[in-house]
Amino acid sequence: MNVPGLALRHVLRGHTDAIARLAWSADGQLLATPSDDATTRIWDVQRGECVHTLRHPAAVGQVEWGPAGRLLATGAYDGAVRVWATDAQEPMNVLRCRQRVLSMAWSPVGDLLVCGDTSHRMYLWQSETWRPEDVRAEEFFLVNWSVPLDLAWSRDGELLALASIRDQVHVWPRRPTPIDPVWLGRHSGVLNVAFSPDGRLLASASDDRMVIIWELGSRRQRARLAHAGGVTSVSFSPDGRLLASKSTDHTIRIWRCDDWRTVAVIDEHTHRSFIRIAFHPTWNVLATYGQDEHVVRIWDVDPDVLLSSPG
Repeated sequence: MNVPGLALRHVLRGHTDAIARLAWSADGQLLATPSDDATTRIWDVQRGECVHTLRHPAAVGQVEWGPAGRLLATGAYDGAVRVWATDAQEPMNVLRCRQRVLSMAWSPVGDLLVCGDTSHRMYLWQSETWRPEDVRAEEFFLVNWSVPLDLAWSRDGELLALASIRDQVHVWPRRPTPIDPVWLGRHSGVLNVAFSPDGRLLASASDDRMVIIWELGSRRQRARLAHAGGVTSVSFSPDGRLLASKSTDHTIRIWRCDDWRTVAVIDEHTHRSFIRIAFHPTWNVLATYGQDEHVVRIWDVDPDVLLSSPG
């Protein structure tokens, strides 16, 4: 594939079943990939090598890094949230949800890990120490918002966004509670949400084939971006000039964020609805999938070339 402004750096191989998510450490040195093969692999992306494998008793669908990059939380189909040191063979803590873990978000401040499961519940853990006697899980039932498919913190840790299959996008200030959060609006079958780096915009991806860009200050829609299939994932570039979206139409589209025109299209076959692409936190690098979600592709992105594209 020859797309001006994009260059394939690495293909990361090793998983034996589908990968569900891609998560960069805060410093961007490592990438974590949970998989249906019951492992989470940690990759050194500079070298293109797996440096550690975390083994689980069940398929793993979620992963989140602690903000310091020394701890990792994984969420599995058995309802367990396991907290690991990145070089450990066994988890240092095992926290329990009632059912399969669907979403996770670790506050950039580092004090709060929030998870959602298929029982329509959200769980909040204070994460300063992780000693078992200090772990307290607050739990509440999402009566009005249904299954929490995705959670995302703003970069400053002041806002938490929820994607719900009940066609709604919500944002909490700082700490979620059972009291209704700020409702941005309706978006059918929301699967994924992502904040812009400056925290002013929220992108929501949906199986209605649309990406909606929300202005958080006014709660208005700034743009609607169309795919030919359901949209499973969105991710802003670290400087906020580009947005990538992945779809079941077997493409990843890269959009410029000033006028929302498409500047590049990557062909990528997709089988699953709950998979996430991810821009690097500081570099112009994008992590995507390949070979039926069994491998990870690492792309170098040149924003200047893409933004000079006529679209």
